[in-house]
Amino acid sequence: MLAFYLKNKFAQIIVLLFREDFPHRWPAFFDDLIAAVANDQTGMMTEMFLRIMLAIDEEVVSIEINRTTEEIQKNSVLVRFLLSVSLPNSVVEHVFVVARRTPNLFSFFLCRKIKFVNEQLGKLWICGITS
Repeated sequence: MLAFYLKNKFAQIIVLLFREDFPHRWPAFFDDLIAAVANDQTGMMTEMFLRIMLAIDEEVVSIEINRTTEEIQKNSVLVRFLLSVSLPNSVVEHVFVVARRTPNLFSFFLCRKIKFVNEQLGKLWICGITS
């Protein structure tokens, strides 16, 4: 069993690849991730799916982290792309599959993000992204 910090670092590395390669060089990122979870026999990929989603939030979506102007621009383009396609819907649907499959694990990750989601909804409205 890998230590939690190694799992978090692995998730961060995957997300850094995502940020550089999606959607141009790795357009099937989310499909690949969902397929890995669908074929998960041990529960490891289910846990990694949640860790990767959290890392995407922290490395790409979160506007609370200080970033360079270049990082902000790159992340903004990526977030706007994700919001413009139906891709997030499939990811959200899969989050619910994970929640049903592993309710205790999902609850742990959900509790970490409830406050963040509440804050972000207000920020999305202020930024006009939901319009």
